[in-house]
Amino acid sequence: ANSTGAPAELIAVGSAAASAGLLELRASGLPSSAVALPIVSRGTALVPMVGGSAGTLCLGGAIGRFDLVQAGLGGALSLPVDLGALPRPNGTAPALAGETWVLQLWYRDAAANTSNLTNASSVAFR
Repeated sequence: ANSTGAPAELIAVGSAAASAGLLELRASGLPSSAVALPIVSRGTALVPMVGGSAGTLCLGGAIGRFDLVQAGLGGALSLPVDLGALPRPNGTAPALAGETWVLQLWYRDAAANTSNLTNASSVAFR
């Protein structure tokens, strides 16, 4: 849970067809106007309280970072994802059929004076 009293949730909506390039991340339950860092990886892990946060990092291995985004006053945000250029530590990589990518949001919870993470959303591309 975050300072809203509930956990923030992340879902990936669109097509799992890598060639379609139609994927959007939608988050809700974030603190109002929270700044978030969307992250992505091909691997998973469970790292509780990573970096002093109140949440659990669910990504493992090489983690890529998108640009910062900000939630609206209602604590929601959406982010279109370019499946041809998913962030990697040293550049970008396309999502290919047969791959599974995992996405998560790390966000600032100013009211609780900490950071937190959403659930992870996994997409198996075809």
